[in-house]
Order: sequence, then structure tokens, then C-alpha cells
Amino acid sequence: MDFEDFAESVYDVVDTIPVGRVVTYGDIAEYLGQGGPRRVARAMAQCQGAVAWHRVIRSSGVPAEQVRARQLELLAAEGTALLDGSRVDLRRARWPLP
Repeated sequence: MDFEDFAESVYDVVDTIPVGRVVTYGDIAEYLGQGGPRRVARAMAQCQGAVAWHRVIRSSGVPAEQVRARQLELLAAEGTALLDGSRVDLRRARWPLP
């Protein structure tokens, strides 16, 4: 699968994540059965806001530095469970992909 098709598959998965929930880059790669977290992150970096990018997070629950403030703001507005306001509480907010 070329990168463009892979990215579209990633965006299709992201479109299924409910408000207030998150998945990790690795969750998406595992669900798709290809790529890896970095390839998913690359696809997400190119989505240009076409999907709810803020619902995809690192496995540590800490957003990437360059988007941290905005991502935490969007997640908090959706009622996503956060720990000390600086990272996502993955035990409570992680959504199991079907």
C-alpha cells in the first residue's frame, strides 16, 4: 500500500474515535496491520485538520511538544480524562478500536 492509501486508512480510523476518547499512534498501526507508530504520526502530520488529529496521542499520553498546548486544550474541551493537565489518562480515555 502506498503512503497516500495508508494515510487515507489512518484518517478513516481517526474518524471513528468518539469525542472524549483517544487512541495511540501504535493502536492505529496495529489495527491496520501495517506501518508503525511513526508512519501513522507522519500521516497525521499531513492531515491538515481534516480529521480530529488531537484524538491521536503518543503511548505515553504526552502530546508532542509542537502541538502540546493546542492538543491538551482541544482534549480538555471534549472532556477527555487528563492527568495533572499535562497528559492524557490513557487508562480512562483510551478507546479500544473495534
